[in-house]
Amino acid sequence: MATFEGKFVEILQKHDGARVLQSCYRLGSEAQRDALLQGLAGSAAAVALSHYGHFFLLAVLRHGPPAHRHTVLTQLTGRVRELVVHAEGSAVLQLAYSSVATPAQRAALYRELWGTEYALLGSGAGHATLESLFEADPAARPRVLRQLEATLSKAAQKGLAVTSIVQRGMADLLDLGDDAQRAMLAATLSAAAAHIMHERDGARVACGCLRWGSPKERKAVLKSLKGYVGATATHPTGTLVLCAAMETVDDTVLLKKALLTELLESLPQLVTHAQGCLPLLAVLSPRAPRYFSPEQLRLLGSDAAAGTSKKDPAARREELLHGLLPPLLKLAEAAAGRMARSPHGGGVLYETLAAAAARAEPAAADPPLRALAAAATAPGAPDETVTDSAGTDEAAGPEWASHPLILHPYGGRLLKRMVQGVPSFAPILLEHLSGSLGDWAARGGGWSVLALLESSLTGPAVRAELSGEAGRAIAASAAPGCRSLAAALGASAVAPKKGSASAAKNSAAAKNSAAAKNSAAAKNSTAPVGASAPAVTPKKHAVAAAIRKGSASASKNSAASKNSAASKNSTAPGSAGAKSTGGNGGKAAKAVKKRAAA
Repeated sequence: MATFEGKFVEILQKHDGARVLQSCYRLGSEAQRDALLQGLAGSAAAVALSHYGHFFLLAVLRHGPPAHRHTVLTQLTGRVRELVVHAEGSAVLQLAYSSVATPAQRAALYRELWGTEYALLGSGAGHATLESLFEADPAARPRVLRQLEATLSKAAQKGLAVTSIVQRGMADLLDLGDDAQRAMLAATLSAAAAHIMHERDGARVACGCLRWGSPKERKAVLKSLKGYVGATATHPTGTLVLCAAMETVDDTVLLKKALLTELLESLPQLVTHAQGCLPLLAVLSPRAPRYFSPEQLRLLGSDAAAGTSKKDPAARREELLHGLLPPLLKLAEAAAGRMARSPHGGGVLYETLAAAAARAEPAAADPPLRALAAAATAPGAPDETVTDSAGTDEAAGPEWASHPLILHPYGGRLLKRMVQGVPSFAPILLEHLSGSLGDWAARGGGWSVLALLESSLTGPAVRAELSGEAGRAIAASAAPGCRSLAAALGASAVAPKKGSASAAKNSAAAKNSAAAKNSAAAKNSTAPVGASAPAVTPKKHAVAAAIRKGSASASKNSAASKNSAASKNSTAPGSAGAKSTGGNGGKAAKAVKKRAAA
């Protein structure tokens, strides 16, 4: 180390000397590392441009402590536009930008590409994106875009478009630039699209090349993917480039040869893959928020109709469906249960059958519909357990593999959606569930049964089967969907006992009859002429006494009830009083008859 003192920069310009200093830094003590880095004070940017010396900076950024790495990053600040177009300097800048810099530092490095005033004077420090800068200062838009175009086109021509900071600038230029700038970038980057689409900003650039490029440039992008379409489809950002091709390339014959042919070779694996299903859904259900996240739609491009494509999107989709639907329908018939047990495969299955139904192809759609309906009640096979790319089960757990489809977390949801979205499926499904609708609902398939009830084709039959005791059993069940199903049926969870309705009617009638008769007797026996002090029970007491007496005695002998009530209401409380006032009781009875006749 003493031999190298004060000569570090000079030694790093030579191949063997650079290798020696790299080894000293990697294997040296902390004090020796500090001494080596101090020997480069203020010279890091110059060393980054050295053919051999930049390897030493790469060793510091990879193996050095955080303080050393941030020291190198600080010395690179202000030299970004020079480094980004240099072969060795761009490698150092890429590692510092992607692995060392914080988000705020990345924004500061990116602002240097906007122009000299942003690199040296720190203008625009409050803006992390070009959108916010242009919103605050619209006059800066043409100046910044021209500077960005000059720097990035130079980097692209040197084959340096693989760095993250360059891809970010190109993506912004494709989004915010004018048509001429977009066409220039698309022509420059079409050959590199396959190499940069594995990063988020690189995928934005590749999608922009397809959207704004000429037919010749689109063809170049598709040819660069030859042999790698299946692998690209399963990549989180690469799959979006395939989706962009499905909605921008006008030559559908080329699309079928270059993309669909390779996609169909891996179709059984792609339909249940989280990313692999997206190119298929881009044709079956373009840009549906159900399948594409907001971030994925942003990478695809904010406007599907924007670009240089001339073919009507509906016509392009119809031509692609002509080649995609037949193999999808064949796979749906052979593996309906496996597809339905995956959230991604279920989406592809539904959109396939819905598209076939919309195209008025009942003969082609009927076998898959029947296969799906048969899988609704059949136990799942072990090979129908669907796993994602990480090898973990996508359902609630491996135990769901043996459950019938109607009880599966994803399968039951798909059956409900199929009944609601493809009306012809409802009668086919009812054929397999009829006779045990109540049992399936009580076991967890209530939402599917409810969908059948709400369907105009199967609703009357379902309501007829679930009437009476079956409906009351559903109302008493706590299984998913049973409460809503019972509400739609109008069923109550409380079932009256056998014969209780007629008994209640007779009891109520007997009570009303006894109460009315006792009330009349009480009125007529209140004050007979010549009677002694009134020993008569009040009216409300007479009614209460008749109710307590019970409906059974009232229904056995209504005449006896009349006499009993009259004797009770016209005498003192007790049977002995009735005997002792026999004469007065006879006179009272005559008086009652006369008043009734009057």
